[in-house]
Amino acid sequence: MANDELLLPMWRNLVLGAWILCAACGDAPTSQPPLPTPVASIELGASAESLLVGHSTLLSVVLKDSTGAVLTNRPLTWLSRDTSVVIVEGIYGSGSVVSKRSGRTWVIVTNEALHDSASIVSGYLFSSVAAGQGHTCGLLVHGELYCWGDNSRGQLADSQLGFKTSPSPVDSTRRYTTVSLGGAFTCGLTSTDGLYCWGSNELGQVGVGLSQTVVSTPVQVSGSYRSINAGQYHACAVATTGAAFCWGNNTVGELGIGVADFDRTAPVQVNGNIAFRDVSPGYGFTCGLAMSDSIYCWGDNRVGQLGDGTTTTRYVPAPIASSVAFKQVDAAAGYACGLSVGGELYCWGNMPDTLDQRDSIPFLAAPSLLFSSIDVSNDFACGVTTTAVAVCWGGNHYGNLGTGTSANSFTPTPIGTTGSFRYVVTGGLHACGLDLSDIIFCWGYNSTGQLGRGFSSQMDSVPRRVMDQP
Repeated sequence: MANDELLLPMWRNLVLGAWILCAACGDAPTSQPPLPTPVASIELGASAESLLVGHSTLLSVVLKDSTGAVLTNRPLTWLSRDTSVVIVEGIYGSGSVVSKRSGRTWVIVTNEALHDSASIVSGYLFSSVAAGQGHTCGLLVHGELYCWGDNSRGQLADSQLGFKTSPSPVDSTRRYTTVSLGGAFTCGLTSTDGLYCWGSNELGQVGVGLSQTVVSTPVQVSGSYRSINAGQYHACAVATTGAAFCWGNNTVGELGIGVADFDRTAPVQVNGNIAFRDVSPGYGFTCGLAMSDSIYCWGDNRVGQLGDGTTTTRYVPAPIASSVAFKQVDAAAGYACGLSVGGELYCWGNMPDTLDQRDSIPFLAAPSLLFSSIDVSNDFACGVTTTAVAVCWGGNHYGNLGTGTSANSFTPTPIGTTGSFRYVVTGGLHACGLDLSDIIFCWGYNSTGQLGRGFSSQMDSVPRRVMDQP
């Protein structure tokens, strides 16, 4: 028999055996992967979160089984109840929450039938606040400008005249480092040292040489400046060289250019070749803090508001009658006050409402207190002591002292809140303070929404938070 014929039965047996073996394999039981441990609880890492507008945060979530063991790599679904306030998406077991605007909403995370939620408060964190006659502005931490209150003269940079009762963005194309509010106009320094003003311009106080009485769009003022202060009807700025420039009303020589005549619609340099640190425009007069820590004043002096011991109106800067070294000066209507380097409060002029005194020579106004800052208005004033206590004094017809009553006070009185403050600013009949947590509180007159509560009212004598803050 040939070899091929001998091998053929052997191949048949091998193929048959392999077929039988494979058939048996197909009938054998196979092992299944174990089922995942059921999720017994789901918990977000925070039950509440504060978030700044335009910023983001991560919310962590913890899944556990019935024994308390932490489970990972489980599917999660994230949801924002109001996507106009925040949006959320899952990233590696966490939820990335991005703030879109101020407001409050809930973020919900779900695993099958289980869910948990966290309250999200989205708002603005301010780095500074300023008050005008009937409007208020604040700068956010990155230089965005928001304002509220009276806009009857375009001082909120909105051509739709009227008023706004909550913080609204102003000039979103620029970032500001300083903002100052006058009677019905606003000025601000940008991060590139550019100065812009807008609002009422009847007396040229916007400073851009324009003839229209209302300027509702920020326009640049010529020059390079390091500080700006807006008064009732005029404004002054200190140039990077230390020279002072003023513009606006000059009826009684408040611009310091040697004459009392007509308004100036563009900056003019103050006479005297004095290097200034800061300049404060009052009502019809001006005071400036020189680099030498001396104070000079000029303009109307009929009630001794220039502090030189006379009632002679002066058209150029004249030193006040004091050898004290000062670190701040602020002028209002008929009087001014300054802080010594050591924090003592000195005032001069006519103060029937604030201190019930009249003196053309600076006098120690609050001997028992030391201040870190002050801000004076026409018939009241406020300050913050070196222990961070906010105090106000003077007329209180609209609760502008923030004491919870309408009683006047001729001595500095703590406002009606226990918080600690960086500083307080005064408007026409309202005031606002920035506390150590960078939260703005306002109180007083609110006829045009200048307290930032979302509504207008007659008054509120209790300091309360401006809305849309974390």
